[in-house]
Amino acid sequence: MKISSEFAARLSRLNSRQTIRVIVFLQISTENPQKSTEEIQKIAETKLDDIRQILAKHQGETISERPNIFGSIGITITVAGVYALAESSSVKMIVEDQAIFPR
Repeated sequence: MKISSEFAARLSRLNSRQTIRVIVFLQISTENPQKSTEEIQKIAETKLDDIRQILAKHQGETISERPNIFGSIGITITVAGVYALAESSSVKMIVEDQAIFPR
């Protein structure tokens, strides 16, 4: 499951054209767990290129220029776009980008 059930429940209450912020973890091969950060970023950039068509179709924009060393990147995209990203083999997981406030 690429989207948690809690996040999916919140998404279901939104208009499919509403734009939200998410963090997308791109699918990084685990064949060699000792990859350098440069190798991870190169693979992640390739995976990002793979999903650019989805971003274009669903008003998606990356928040940073390139994925970080963990292979993730912040994106603003429509709710429908989140579901389209979840169908991509280049995406490992999608989480909501939310503020955390102390109690």
